[in-house]
Amino acid sequence: NHMSFTVDNPWIRSVMELGSHSPYYSFFDINWLSEDKRFFGKLMKPSLGEPLQDALQQQEIQLAFGENGFHFAYYDNKFPMRAASYYPLLQQQSDFVKSRQPGEDVLQAYAQVLDILKPWSQENINSEQIVQWPQLRAEVVSLYEKSEAVRQAVQQALESANQDWHTLKQLLSEQNFELTYWKTTETKISYRRFFTVNDLISLNMQEPEVFHEYHYYIKKLVDEGWVQGLRVDHVDGLFDPSRYLEHLRTLAGEDIYLVVEKILEAEEEMPANWPIQGTTGYEFLGNVSQLFTNSQGKEKFTQLYDTILPGQPDYHDIVYDSKMFMLMNRMKGELINLMRLMKRLDIIPYPETVEEDKLRRALAALLSAFPVYRIYSNEYPFSGEAMEVIGKAFILAESKEPSLDAYFERLREIFNGVADRDEKQNKNRLHFVMRCQQYTGPLAAKGVEDTTFYAYNRLISHNEVGDTPGIFGITPENFHQRMSSRLPHSLNATATHDTKRGEDARLRINVLSEIPGEWEKVYRQWKQTNQAFITKLSDNSSPDDNDEYFIYQTLVGTYPVHGSPAEEDYQQRLTDYMGKAIKEAKRNTSWSSPDDSYEEGVASFVAQMLSHRPFIDMMEPFVGAVARTGAVYSLGQTLLKITAPGIPDIYQGTEHWDLSMVDPDNRRPVDYEERTNTLQTLTQQFEENPEALVSRLCQDLSDPAIKFFTLYRALQTRRAWEDFFLDAGYQPVAVEGVQAAHVLAFRRTQGKRQTLTVVPLYIRGLTLQDDLPVGEGCWQDTRLHLDDTAGTWTNVLTQEMLPAGNQMLVSQVLKKFPVALLTQFEQ
Repeated sequence: NHMSFTVDNPWIRSVMELGSHSPYYSFFDINWLSEDKRFFGKLMKPSLGEPLQDALQQQEIQLAFGENGFHFAYYDNKFPMRAASYYPLLQQQSDFVKSRQPGEDVLQAYAQVLDILKPWSQENINSEQIVQWPQLRAEVVSLYEKSEAVRQAVQQALESANQDWHTLKQLLSEQNFELTYWKTTETKISYRRFFTVNDLISLNMQEPEVFHEYHYYIKKLVDEGWVQGLRVDHVDGLFDPSRYLEHLRTLAGEDIYLVVEKILEAEEEMPANWPIQGTTGYEFLGNVSQLFTNSQGKEKFTQLYDTILPGQPDYHDIVYDSKMFMLMNRMKGELINLMRLMKRLDIIPYPETVEEDKLRRALAALLSAFPVYRIYSNEYPFSGEAMEVIGKAFILAESKEPSLDAYFERLREIFNGVADRDEKQNKNRLHFVMRCQQYTGPLAAKGVEDTTFYAYNRLISHNEVGDTPGIFGITPENFHQRMSSRLPHSLNATATHDTKRGEDARLRINVLSEIPGEWEKVYRQWKQTNQAFITKLSDNSSPDDNDEYFIYQTLVGTYPVHGSPAEEDYQQRLTDYMGKAIKEAKRNTSWSSPDDSYEEGVASFVAQMLSHRPFIDMMEPFVGAVARTGAVYSLGQTLLKITAPGIPDIYQGTEHWDLSMVDPDNRRPVDYEERTNTLQTLTQQFEENPEALVSRLCQDLSDPAIKFFTLYRALQTRRAWEDFFLDAGYQPVAVEGVQAAHVLAFRRTQGKRQTLTVVPLYIRGLTLQDDLPVGEGCWQDTRLHLDDTAGTWTNVLTQEMLPAGNQMLVSQVLKKFPVALLTQFEQ
């Protein structure tokens, strides 16, 4: 969907130097016919920290010369001068070069270069000259390096151009690009970008030439056997995802494993016609996290949050408002472009009586009201699923903007999903709807993932890519339903580069759902203890109650309850994280309009809080107890990831406890040597005495070795039964008895082989043995119904042998270890 918008990208350099002559001129999603005269026929380059004239007057921009020829230098940025500007600059110095008498060879070479450059200045060039431009530029650089006379001539040209900002401004105005203040893109933009990231420019991937050129090297790797699978990132940003995937499948072949990064909202299904194996697994992450959340705590959690933030809107209202904020304040340029496209395509009657600002507001409301990232219909009539989504969007938008009914009716004429007799009108309307879908996705990402997820803090473990904060827990039955219909070759992810917090940090926070009363008491004690560290501002407090609540939940999820040198930087990590979190929330500060006083207040609060011994003495025992429960759930999560339908995806470093915070914290270097040593030790000890190893691991839940062990043994089983786990069926196992609500179990079966996965749920309040849900004292008469199975089960984690039968006591299955993976293979 997008590429780096930098001169290090040779396609971008080509466009900046050659303009419309560049072979890549049409590759990028740029409006070359922008209604804004500054950007007409030019590439908008929003790289300045202030308006262009200010940067020129302060001499922050200078014409320079380097290994790639002439360029405009702005701090570390180097913007290449267009090819057509070379001749005038060098021609002005031809008499000077001759006067220096550098030698016939240099004079001749200089004259030849000028002769070749002259047609460029007159825009009179052919395709052969275009191909030769990089070589010609290199010849100019070579002359500069070889001849003192040429070097002096170039320096004179630079001095002449840089003598005053008016001269430099005139030269800049002749370029194929327009340098602008980076904040300009909030209201005006002439290219499509990735979300609101100015330095990522989108491609016209729907064009065959772009598709072929972009995938040339990928196809080469596939054809030569170096690559067996492809992951499509940000598929929703494409103009036509369905057709793109069809083309990609044709290019790659039927045998290539193909998955897409797709954020599925609650109850949303993947398009059935996509020729893929599945998704990258964000929805699996959400399903598992919701499973380990006790829905019975929802009412008390909601009540507590309402006292912290009284009068706050409903979650879905916050989502809508956040999207509208992004569209009207950070992506207004994109919205204006859509309005201009609508007018240019002439797809609805546009009489003078139409108030454009009202129509624009109606369109903004509609785009913000989409309940999912986008629809995928690419021809008339639209699918029933697509029309259902559009219908829901109109209902919500109209409820938010009831005074705009007449304008929504005009939009309905475009989004009605059916063709009429006018083929041109059909084509234009379909184009506009599909174009709009390239913005509903970014709106969802920026409005939800990068705003609401930091502003709505009822239980922040669900403020996660792939999850839904508006949902508070699912039942085991819900989980079974989702796993039964899961694409068997989708990835099972629990941590990714996108996650807002580590996979084990989420489960720690989920433990709070089981103890809402205790948590409220703890929260109020913490708040009272730390009251003195709140900074009073003129119209606010820093942090405010919402951000303070966010900080305390973050402590529960990420605080290191066992010390190690690697955790000495926790205060700095938390400070950096909160600096990002409060900006993303956009409530008291933001990236675009930072409030230094508020940010400093939050940083000061974190520092004083973590240095206050009375608070630490109060906080650590509570977090330690929660962490031990969370560790049990982490073992369950690990086992589900490996044994449920799908392909386990292990994110870097998560063999150990993953208590990381958002990027860049979750991308810190991983000590693979340490993990290799741990694995070798576990392997050796398991082979020598599995019972002793299991006993030792259960004695200290803070030691990540217990998670690594669970991962190691489950993956070894999966490796041994590779085909089985790819194709086996999924059957929920019924649980009965006193603690039936606290167990999830399922079987995978194929032929004479089967596995049984058993994990505990909501164990706070159960009778635990050294914090572990094991043995008869915990599980009493709780039992699994297994439909007359015969033979013997082998617990791959403990090596215990258990007789099969109609029923199995959970106290026997979970006798020595808090989770279980049993296998059975009838000879």
